[in-house]
Amino acid sequence: MNHSVRHIALLLLAVGLVIMSGQTLNAEELYNLEILFKKTYNDLEPDSIVIFGEAICGAGDVNGDGYDDIAAAGWEYNPPLGWRCMTFVFLGGSPMDTIPDFILKDTYWGGSPWARLAGGDVNGDSFSDIVVGLPYGPGNIDIYFGGNPMDTIVDLVLWEPPTGSDFASDVSTGDVNGDGYCDVVASDYYKDSGKGAAYVFYGGPLLDNLPDITLRGHGAEGFGMTVGSGGDVNSDGYDEIVVGAWVNSEKYFEGGRVYVYYGGDPMDTTYDAAMYGEGVGQHLGWDGVSIAENTYTHDFVIAGTQFWPRGFPFWSPGKVYVLFGGDPMDSIPDVWMHGQTDTSSLGPTSGAGDIDGDGVHDVIAGAHAESGRLGAVYVWLAGIGMDTIPDAWIKGDSAFAEPGWRVASAGDVDGDGKDEVMLSNYAASTPRHTVWVCKYTGTGIDEEHVLKSPVQPSQRISCIPNPFRHSTTIRISPQRYTEGTQDPDVLLAIHDATGRLIRRLEIENNSSAVTWDGKDMNGKDVGSGVYFAKVNSAHQVPPEKLLLIR
Repeated sequence: MNHSVRHIALLLLAVGLVIMSGQTLNAEELYNLEILFKKTYNDLEPDSIVIFGEAICGAGDVNGDGYDDIAAAGWEYNPPLGWRCMTFVFLGGSPMDTIPDFILKDTYWGGSPWARLAGGDVNGDSFSDIVVGLPYGPGNIDIYFGGNPMDTIVDLVLWEPPTGSDFASDVSTGDVNGDGYCDVVASDYYKDSGKGAAYVFYGGPLLDNLPDITLRGHGAEGFGMTVGSGGDVNSDGYDEIVVGAWVNSEKYFEGGRVYVYYGGDPMDTTYDAAMYGEGVGQHLGWDGVSIAENTYTHDFVIAGTQFWPRGFPFWSPGKVYVLFGGDPMDSIPDVWMHGQTDTSSLGPTSGAGDIDGDGVHDVIAGAHAESGRLGAVYVWLAGIGMDTIPDAWIKGDSAFAEPGWRVASAGDVDGDGKDEVMLSNYAASTPRHTVWVCKYTGTGIDEEHVLKSPVQPSQRISCIPNPFRHSTTIRISPQRYTEGTQDPDVLLAIHDATGRLIRRLEIENNSSAVTWDGKDMNGKDVGSGVYFAKVNSAHQVPPEKLLLIR
């Protein structure tokens, strides 16, 4: 199938759902999240808006008031003229209201409802700007400079040389040449008959519409279906670029591939790491790629595919991959999360921003088809010992609610120093097109008390290796007895994340270590996930978190 036609088919899989059930949303199921903002398309003007939230982004602080702002693309339909994109900008605040503060209206009518959004200070004036990519139609990028006040007049238009109808397939921002200005990264997945290309436009006061760097696809692979930037995976001071090639067939037919390019001054055009999809039709690189920040070590790459493992067009659990950075960075996923059901379609993914204020950005992913298409969005806290158990979620209230078609970091919209997340269900039935902004409310009872105890312990538990696949050695240190004393045998208990007892192990009084083989009390292998090791020593010994990966 022609790649452009296949992409239209995938769009129809999403947009075509608007003709289905006309029920309205009631109450969502929330875990460790609080809804700060909820806007439904039928609250918007004009009445001809029929798709809302097709693209969303944290826009940064566009008006310089200290609160980050958000943007969401809606599509107006006029039968004689066709489609027109309207980007709604909502200013952050405490509290934040749901009345659009700016509406950025495209002047072009026609094409198909497909837009991409990004935020960042691309002209260096200290106000964040909004980048609107419009690939179907003339194929251009409209840039609106922030300010106080910000206006709704396009300040700069970027075109592909020569003009390409799929230019602006995706957009992102990041400082790839290390000059202190956000650069614009844009792509055309169908350039050169499907090879694809990605372009870098250097930011700053002299930002213009001539690309400074061009990255090209490798065969007809749809290179540039998605792009991401804004993180430094090898800690050299330059932001990287990650590019999705959704129909790469080098390993599996249309399995997809994700490429990572190191930034630099100058930046070269040879990729530095790459990862293939795991099977036929999985389209890795279609559902979003991004780079998330880690204050303490290398930043990391996030990618997902809702078509794992069965491949398009079949419903599948879906899978999200996290690839830790390094110098050099390798191409092997370090953490991965599967959909909760056989038809979850977990895949649309992004960095969530730093939602818990620990200096490490977190991970968000949508599973729009989960549980009879109630839909769900999951959040995982990242950092050392990142596990695969969701730390927060929001789930739809009824069939075809489908939150999770789009996910993003909202930035810090309420000014409390922690980022919020945003999501939409733009492909749900028309009365249900909604954009949410949610705040993370805590780490849950287990981790709050187990991992953040204010008591300074006299002894600690360590586990090597951790994470582990087959067995791990659990050790109490410092040694729990001294010469001339006798400590009774110590029982060590393994609990799962819900607190259920899994296994008891005995540490004899002449030892400070024991091995757990990943089995329960009946000798059966336990599943992948988070576990806690606890002891009944007379000393203050906080439990230790273990991650088992099968």
